[in-house]
Amino acid sequence: MVRGYQMADSTRDMRRSVYTRELKTKFGNQKLTENTHEDLRALTDAIVERGAPATAVHAREIVH
Repeated sequence: MVRGYQMADSTRDMRRSVYTRELKTKFGNQKLTENTHEDLRALTDAIVERGAPATAVHAREIVH
């Protein structure tokens, strides 16, 4: 945790949900270094195409 910063419970819960629904299913068995920019772009593009651009942004922020 960054000093002096405490994440709100709602933010933590939302990020956990995005991780579980979007990232874990796609990248769960891989190390972070095994995921390429293209892999993440393909995932976020697919999320946007299904009509959830905010979720795509959250997924990208979790990884970066």
